Amino acid sequence: MTGTQGNTIGAINPFRYRGYYWDEESWLYYLNSRYYDAVTGRFLNADNCVSTGGGVLGYNMFAYCYNNPVMLSDSAGNWPKWLEAAVKTVKKVATNVVKKGVTFAIKSAVYSSPAANVVRSIVNVVKITSVINKEINMINEANIRPSIKPEYKTKEEVLEAVKTVTDKYDNVRANFTDSGLRITNSYKINNRVDRQKISMIYANSPFTDRSYSNISAEWLGHNIVYSCLEPFKDAHIGWIDSLVDRTVNVDLDYIRDSHDSINVITKVMEVYGWE
Repeated sequence: MTGTQGNTIGAINPFRYRGYYWDEESWLYYLNSRYYDAVTGRFLNADNCVSTGGGVLGYNMFAYCYNNPVMLSDSAGNWPKWLEAAVKTVKKVATNVVKKGVTFAIKSAVYSSPAANVVRSIVNVVKITSVINKEINMINEANIRPSIKPEYKTKEEVLEAVKTVTDKYDNVRANFTDSGLRITNSYKINNRVDRQKISMIYANSPFTDRSYSNISAEWLGHNIVYSCLEPFKDAHIGWIDSLVDRTVNVDLDYIRDSHDSINVITKVMEVYGWE
């Protein structure tokens, strides 16, 4: 600390650069979850996420604010503050953006004769929603990871952890079948964070070799099919009744059962961030 008050109030006040807490003994800044060394521009210990999704730099678990300490801040040691605020804003406008994009695509399909315009409209909607979804997924993962264990060794541990989420919903249960984890009445869990948290818990166990994003994408696919077809169940159309009955619960096991069609659809949804 330098300046005219460097040895008085400047030395007494522990809140300095970016409002971070200055540790006089270690000469490091404490950011609630990690210590930051301003000399090297690096955290002292690793991030809890192996990758933040920010390209090559995102895999540097000791990097501070994407190597931009002048413009960015990280009060919790997990995520640059402006990115967190940006994603919150994205969440607020995402619904309107998607609705407007879909409406535009439909209007183009109805009123525009060249098929190319329709295709371009649909592609633009997919691109917009993909970007939004991936940003939201990164934030969700960063928030969920610290609240779950890195490994669940037994089925009992998995079910106990999953129960902390499913208890918020009526008549939603989890159990293991011969092929994998089953969520009964899974359609009721339409909250993305809850769905992703359960998927992460399952992915952190030895009972599946799938990524959490792939598991969550399959689950979302079940929910979409169920919500679209369930209103028509009273019509007693065979194939609709069959699909509704098959999607009211989710069995996270398609790799072991070799359901190729589900495999492909789930992978596409995962690539575009639909989890």
